[in-house]
Amino acid sequence: MRSRGPELPARLARARERFVWWRATRAKRTIPEELWTLAVSLAREYGVWRTARALGLNNHSLGRRLREADGGRDLRAHEPVAPAFLEILPSPASVRATEVRIELEGEGGRKLRLELQGAALGEVGALARRLWEEAR
Repeated sequence: MRSRGPELPARLARARERFVWWRATRAKRTIPEELWTLAVSLAREYGVWRTARALGLNNHSLGRRLREADGGRDLRAHEPVAPAFLEILPSPASVRATEVRIELEGEGGRKLRLELQGAALGEVGALARRLWEEAR
């Protein structure tokens, strides 16, 4: 079986279900403003390309709507947005570590702390990402 890549965060997956349902039951072809508003808010959090891909939207149209919602400013020309998750790959020398502690803190005070002994460090990043995104 072929993998479809990393799982979507819960909010993005729920939005995808709403778009799938709308496409299956729509009476007209124009996407309702309610769904565009949802897509724009998700694009702020997850990025235009990832959101457009997950929801089956044209990324240029979603990007234009995001710029319009933000007063016409080009988001790429301003401060970079902090990543939702940053994976740090271990150096070859640290692969044999016997004890690992990772502490993550997100907006709103959400925290995740992992303390592992004898774990393969190559798998720690994937585990942390999955736990972090499921907590959303």
